[in-house]
Amino acid sequence: SLGDLNCMVVTFAHWEEGFMVRRSNPKKIRAIGDIAQPTVTIVNRERGSGARRLLDKQLRENAINPKRVKGYADEVLSHLEVASRIKAGPADAGIGVRSVAAICGLDFVPLQRQRYDLVFPKNYLETLTGLGALLDTIVSKSFRDELEALGGYDTRDAGKIVELKHV
Repeated sequence: SLGDLNCMVVTFAHWEEGFMVRRSNPKKIRAIGDIAQPTVTIVNRERGSGARRLLDKQLRENAINPKRVKGYADEVLSHLEVASRIKAGPADAGIGVRSVAAICGLDFVPLQRQRYDLVFPKNYLETLTGLGALLDTIVSKSFRDELEALGGYDTRDAGKIVELKHV
């Protein structure tokens, strides 16, 4: 909750989260239930990370006990570490973003699309001179082209002001 702060919410980008897997997806991981197979080992993210929340939500929604998922307790701290474990062989899959899978030469199985926003108090527009430059940058064609070139990012709404609904 933002409480009584008069904030501005500006869309940064959308990105895809899903399973990063080895090229050609040799374990045929296509859905959440596939990681509960005894022949599949995952690498997990730390508690509190967006990737971990996505995995736990998917497991809950599909009534899969995490104890059935080999590697569930094997935690790393970044998308790049997940990709590294998959590429090196100890893990078959892990939750990450499409851009990291592409950079690391892995295949990707999408699970969800997520919007990421920048949130800041409106008065910062006048008091923080660099904030205007940041906002100008994220709407620039060159920045959006660079971000989309990484793969998995959709920047068509970058810079759009999101309305906050107070409850």
